[in-house]
Amino acid sequence: MNGKELREARLRRGWTQQQAAKRLGVTQAYLSMLEQGRRALSYRLARKAVETLDAPATALPLRAETLLRSVGSDRLRAELAALGYPAFAHLRSRKRRNPAEVLDSALNESDLDTRVTEGLPWLVFAMRIWIGTGW
Repeated sequence: MNGKELREARLRRGWTQQQAAKRLGVTQAYLSMLEQGRRALSYRLARKAVETLDAPATALPLRAETLLRSVGSDRLRAELAALGYPAFAHLRSRKRRNPAEVLDSALNESDLDTRVTEGLPWLVFAMRIWIGTGW
């Protein structure tokens, strides 16, 4: 998430900088600097902004340490559920990860569950929508 995406997400919610800053736990001046690109968002603040402002998970920065790492089918099911995959709607998972990281993890699994595999085309399609519309 960069400053422009942060500002757009805030405006979609109809919040002032003051309102968003309070919910994010930062000052209005600091939020202004973030939105102007004068300060970089930490991963932690970007995650909080995505959750608080209901921004798309694609706005989360990619973390190098999570790429090329095996996480297992159970965790992938939970991550697909958190991203909104209908087949796993019954799972109660809220912590979203950048969909590109989820896809990377799935592609690096040596023994991927069939139901998770069936969700990968949905994930790619959803990513294209999120990126294209700025949801």
